[in-house]
Amino acid sequence: MKALVTGGAGFIGSHLTGGLLEQGWSVTVLDDLSTGRKENLPRGARFVRGDVRDVSTVARLVRGQDYVFHLAAQVGNLLSIGDPRTNMDINVGGSLCVFEAARKAGVRRVVYAASSAGLGEAVRIPQAEDHPAAPMSPYGVSKLAAEQYGLSLYQVHGFPFVAVRFFNVYGPRQGSTEYGNVIPIFFRRLRAGQALRIFGDGKQTRDFTYVGDIVQALTKAATAPGAEGQVFHVGTGTPTDILTLATVMQDVMAIHTGTFHEPARKGEVRNSLADISKARRILGFEPRFSLEEGLRLTVEHLRTLEEPKPQAPAPRASRRPRTARRR
Repeated sequence: MKALVTGGAGFIGSHLTGGLLEQGWSVTVLDDLSTGRKENLPRGARFVRGDVRDVSTVARLVRGQDYVFHLAAQVGNLLSIGDPRTNMDINVGGSLCVFEAARKAGVRRVVYAASSAGLGEAVRIPQAEDHPAAPMSPYGVSKLAAEQYGLSLYQVHGFPFVAVRFFNVYGPRQGSTEYGNVIPIFFRRLRAGQALRIFGDGKQTRDFTYVGDIVQALTKAATAPGAEGQVFHVGTGTPTDILTLATVMQDVMAIHTGTFHEPARKGEVRNSLADISKARRILGFEPRFSLEEGLRLTVEHLRTLEEPKPQAPAPRASRRPRTARRR
């Protein structure tokens, strides 16, 4: 089977690319490398540097593919608050470019990386797919809008579209900028010997999901019967508050720096928790990684990056050849 993975050099995309290759898929990756890295790509993937808003490039790459996994996006609540127009242009305009190219090319299915940020504040816990959607940031609006475009194309054209809403994904290769997930930020601070900064009282909850479980859900969403035109929530179904996360991470890394608090940030929900019963029933999805196991795997990866690489021995100084004496 052939697949195009947009954003395939990024955190989740590179793990998905590796998982598909392991299953024998032929994979093409489209990424502009604004946040992704070529070093993330496993051997065997075809890489094309480009923008999902480039109509001709996207149409050329989609042609001949069986499946499209659309993960390329500008991610982050704070980033979208500072520049909502660019966020909309990439996340909505770029998604429509991919969807239309895939529809015209007649691919078997498009799997879209949606986000729980599109739901906004929880009015009931856990959050099922029919939970009211009231996003609290332009990022959440953009992810929800692209999802709705895909579903509308399914309704009017029979477009083979599936949306998978992620809940707080973490794991190896995840960036640690101020716009990202709390887990890589905590990792960065712990490695630097710094206290962990907690916004608000720290009792806000999240459904932290190891990237390996996300890869499982995405691959199953591509081929599961009856999944088209559907939205699926993917997480662990287990809530963790930020104070508990800080304690567990310090224990896992055996680095105890303590915590300090700052005011809560705008655009962030209080609680988030996935109801994964639909994904279990239709996709056959089952989370395999506990929080502690996922964190330990992430720490192991970080430590491999820190290990000094063996250096090649310095070449011996060569002796200058003697010149023959004239007689």
